[in-house]
Amino acid sequence: GQALRNKVIKGFKNKDFNILVATDVAARGIDVSNLTHVINFSIPREKENYIHRIGRTGRAGKEGTAILFIASSELYKIRHLEKLTGMPMSEIPIPPLDAIISAKMTAVSDFIEQAKQSRTKLEAVHTAIKGLIDGFSEDEIRHSFAVALEDKFFKDIIHEDLGNVRSDRVTVPQEICLMLGREDGMTEHEISDYLYSTCGLIPQEVTKVRVIGNKTFISIPESRLEEVMKVMRAKPISKKKHRVYLVEDVYKPQGERGRGGRSSGRGGRSGGFRGERKGGKRRMSERSGRRKK
Repeated sequence: GQALRNKVIKGFKNKDFNILVATDVAARGIDVSNLTHVINFSIPREKENYIHRIGRTGRAGKEGTAILFIASSELYKIRHLEKLTGMPMSEIPIPPLDAIISAKMTAVSDFIEQAKQSRTKLEAVHTAIKGLIDGFSEDEIRHSFAVALEDKFFKDIIHEDLGNVRSDRVTVPQEICLMLGREDGMTEHEISDYLYSTCGLIPQEVTKVRVIGNKTFISIPESRLEEVMKVMRAKPISKKKHRVYLVEDVYKPQGERGRGGRSSGRGGRSGGFRGERKGGKRRMSERSGRRKK
């Protein structure tokens, strides 16, 4: 409730903790001095909410940084944000795997040096552990120590397929086209409920439901496209005969449209964005899986 929200905000202002996770609703009205970073886990469905989010930092002439994580299929949305904010975004490449490992190895080295100099905290425990170690060969101990260090310092990347990250990949976002629209009585609320209850999606996975005359365009994670398409065909939202198929989203804001608009095809994923605020004005740079030439 409101009492709990007030308690959390008070603790954040008093620096009882330095990280606050909040929804769009909870984030509104947060007024904390010297807030250095705002991290957006995803692009908000309502673009104006992005302004409200990043407006929490860089206040009163101070500097602040806003970070936005994205998939490559969402790159086109950044152009919309640029138009909304009136500021361009420049790209920053994702660091390669060897750079990430190198940065973490500094912490590993410091940990080992500290362990060499640490005094025994409890003699009985120290003696028991040394006795246990004596029962293993040198190779077994070296291997076990390496595994323990990997688990302590690298468990966040061990299961990530970072070796396949490419800095030059440019893809077109892919989405579902449902051949039913406002003319058929469809509404965004009705279709969203259908996606949640019938297709098994959660609200965070549905990044767009755009209902027009006789069509609806739906954006969800690429990994769920095939599965959701099968469900939509097996358990249709309407008894009226209609098609469900994939299109490439090359939608442009009004005033920038030429002929065309969408075409069928395939897409991909990667990346994130960073923006900075200084003196009340925003200076933004993009952090993504590709670099501007």
